[in-house]
Formats: sequence, C-alpha cells, structure tokens
Amino acid sequence: MGYALSYRADEGTWHGPSAAFELALWKKLGLRAAAQGALPGQRELSPLELRFYGVAFVMAATLRYALAEGIDLQWFVGPALDVVRYADSAGFANDYE
Repeated sequence: MGYALSYRADEGTWHGPSAAFELALWKKLGLRAAAQGALPGQRELSPLELRFYGVAFVMAATLRYALAEGIDLQWFVGPALDVVRYADSAGFANDYE
C-alpha cells in the first residue's frame, strides 16, 4: 500500500493511492500485480482542456538487483490496463456540434 507517481504522456503525471503484491519466485525474479489510482487532474492540450481521473492495473514479471544491504533496484515489464475518464473543461465539445 502506498502513494505512486507515473508519467502518462498526454495525461501528464498521474499520482494517487496504489497497492501492489509481489511473489518472489527466485532470488532475482518474481511476479507483480499492482493497481494505481489517478486523482482528478486537469491538462491543457491545445485546443482542448481536459479533466480526468483513472486507475491502472498491471501484471508483470520483475527483476531485482541488490545495490547494497537492504537496497534493491527493481524493474518490471508486462501488460497494463488503464481506465481513464475524460471530461472537456473548456466547453470546446459544444463548439463542434
């Protein structure tokens, strides 16, 4: 359980509550399941301005490298599903109807 940040291109930086579960298979390899929430945010993408929130789910294989006693560097790669809700916050949608 924690709080996470991640960069999402057009949506900018997501931040919000997160939860992860990792199963260590061997000393350096494992499997990871995670979910991260994106607190409501706003982003200007000319000519649109969007409000959004969402959640991301990840299933991944992990690789861990020990840097020092109790300090590990970890990579993970695998498929993810992002569920995002967008809303026009500047009224542009009505201009094109």
